[in-house]
Amino acid sequence: MAGFNVMDMLNKTSKEGIEEKPKARFRTKDIDIYNIYANEDNISDQIGIDEKAAEIKLLGLLQPLEVMYEPNQRGEEYKLIGGERRWRALKKLVEEEDLQEFREATCQIRKPRSKNEEIIELCISNSYRKATPEKELERIKLLTDALKDAKAAGEKIMGYDLESGRLRDIAAKILGKKPTQIANAMSINSNLIPELRKLLEKQKISFSVAVEIAGLEEDEQEEIYSWYPDEIITVKKIREYKQRILEEQREAELKESRQEAEADETEEEEETEIEGQMELEKDFPEYCPEPDEIQRQAIEAFAEYMQSDIRSAGINNLSELKEYMKIHYRNSGGTLRGSNGFDGWYDCGKGFITLSIDNGDDDPFHEVVKKTIVKMADAICELIKFDTEEQKEERVEIPQTNKLEVQETRSDERRHRLKIAKMFFDVVDAGKKSFELQKNDRNYQIGDILEMHEMDNGEETGRITEKKVIYVLEGFKGLEKGYCILGLKGVEEV
Repeated sequence: MAGFNVMDMLNKTSKEGIEEKPKARFRTKDIDIYNIYANEDNISDQIGIDEKAAEIKLLGLLQPLEVMYEPNQRGEEYKLIGGERRWRALKKLVEEEDLQEFREATCQIRKPRSKNEEIIELCISNSYRKATPEKELERIKLLTDALKDAKAAGEKIMGYDLESGRLRDIAAKILGKKPTQIANAMSINSNLIPELRKLLEKQKISFSVAVEIAGLEEDEQEEIYSWYPDEIITVKKIREYKQRILEEQREAELKESRQEAEADETEEEEETEIEGQMELEKDFPEYCPEPDEIQRQAIEAFAEYMQSDIRSAGINNLSELKEYMKIHYRNSGGTLRGSNGFDGWYDCGKGFITLSIDNGDDDPFHEVVKKTIVKMADAICELIKFDTEEQKEERVEIPQTNKLEVQETRSDERRHRLKIAKMFFDVVDAGKKSFELQKNDRNYQIGDILEMHEMDNGEETGRITEKKVIYVLEGFKGLEKGYCILGLKGVEEV
C-alpha cells in the first residue's frame, strides 16, 4: 500500500471544492481581493495569468485562495499563502474587464503555528505546477531551511517529528518526491558554483548534469565551466571527466608512494648498513652483473611478499620454509613491489626463482637475481628471525630500508602500516576517499586495519588515520596483475 503524503491530501481536498465546515486549522470566508496582499516569500514564477483568468471567467473559482490574517501598514488584512496566480487572475478580470462579480473570492483563512510552518505551507501550495529546475531548487531550499529552523526550535511541523528522521526524507514526504530527488537538489544548492548555477537557470545544462557536477571540487567545476560554450556539457562527458580524474589520482598516489620509498631508502643508507646483506653475485654471476643495492632490494622485496604466507602456514624454521617453498612456489609469478622501493617481477619456474626489475626500456624486465628454490629459502631465512615457541607473540622481522617491523598478535585483527601522501590524507581521513589502490603483497583481507601515516617530502608528519577494510576487489578487468582496490570505512563506523 502506498504511503500517505501531504500532496495526495491536498489534491483530494482541491477536488472536493470549497470547504463549508470549519476545520481545526482553517475556516472559509469570502474576502475582497483588494484586502489581500502577496507573500514576499513566494518564489514561484507567475506565468499563465491570462490562461487562468480565462478559466475562472468560464468556470468560476474552483479552488479557494489560502490566506492568513496578518494586517500590514497599508491597511490590507490578509497575507496570501497559496493561490497567487488565481488571485492575480481575479484582479485582472476586475481591472481589465470590469467584472466586479470576481472582486470577492472564497478563501481559506489558515492559522500556521509559526513562520516556518507558513513557509512550508507556501511551498506545498506552489507544488501543483511544473516549475523550472532553478525554481524547484529554490523551493526545496526554502523548505529544507524552514525544516532545519523548525528542528532547531523544537517545533513539530504538520505532525512530523523532526527529531525522528532525516530532514530530506521528511521534505520528500511533504512534497511527494523521492528522497534522492531532495538529496540531489540539496547537493546542487550547497555545492554548485555560481557560474554553473546560472547555466542551469538559463537551462544551458540539465538538472542531471548539475547533479553530476555538484559532487566535484570547486576547481574541477571551474574547469568544466570553461568548456562552455564551445562544448555541450552532458552527463556522459562529466562521467568521462570523473574517470580521468580518478585515474590521475591513482597514478599520482602510486608515484608519490614510490618517491617516498626511494627517499626512505637513501636516508637509511646514510645511517647504517643493513645486517645480513647478501652477496648475490657469488650465486649466479651471469645474472647479477652489478653487485649493488638493487639485488639486495629484490631479495628483501620477495621476502616481504612472502610474509603473509609464512604467518598463515605457521612456519617456524628453515626446513619448514624450504618444504613450503618447494610445494607452493613452482610455476608462479607476478608483480613485485617492496616497501623499500623495488619495482619488478618474480617468476618461479624450472626449479628457479628469478627476480627482475623494470628498466623502463624496450625490454622492461632485467634479471637481477636467479636462485634455486632451496638457495632462495636460505637467503630469505637469513632475513627472517623465527621466534621460539615459548614466546607469546609471533613476530616476522624483515630488515628493510625503513627499519619497519611487522608484528602480528594472536588476535584475529590484522594491522598494516602504510604510508599515504599528504595530498590524499585529509580526504581519506574524512571518508571522502573511501578506497585505496594497493599492491596486494600483504594478502589483504576484509577486517584488516590500515594504519596510514601521512608523508610530506619523504618525512612523516606525525598524523595517522586508521581505516578498516570492508571490501577487496582484485583480478578485475582494468586492474594491473597483483594489485587490488580496498574499500575502507572508519574503524569506529564498522
